[in-house]
Amino acid sequence: MEIRIREATINDAKILFDWANDRGTRQNSFNSDAIEWNDHILWFTKKLMDSTSSIFILLDNENPAGVVRFEVNENTIIGVTVAPGYRGRGLGAEIIKIACNSYWDNNSEDILAYIKKGNVASQRVFEKSGFTFQKEDIFSGVECLILKAEKYGN
Repeated sequence: MEIRIREATINDAKILFDWANDRGTRQNSFNSDAIEWNDHILWFTKKLMDSTSSIFILLDNENPAGVVRFEVNENTIIGVTVAPGYRGRGLGAEIIKIACNSYWDNNSEDILAYIKKGNVASQRVFEKSGFTFQKEDIFSGVECLILKAEKYGN
């Protein structure tokens, strides 16, 4: 399996919409409500044009295997979705490492991951990819864990 990374384009809207509405994705998201197509396309178009947002598609032999998004405000926050057909294969940590290293090619800020408390699988994957536990907190009204990765710590 050879993972490659590329920037997301508007052509990725449909597959990202499908992944975002996958039952497992919704269950582990801070907002578990289903996403409507019109809301998704407006959000996605805005994110593609937003200089504080970077969205990457991870490919396994040209097949989309996951998406990683970085949001830069006072901190850089990572969001990850492994494609439903690729879950359980141990690919998450590799996707995170590749995406973080790609991000760090042009940036040096630490990256934070907010993980819904109880999502042990995500916590383990982030720890395996070099993130370390920082603290427990509340995000969007939901208990979460905050983990951090440093550019020179991976």
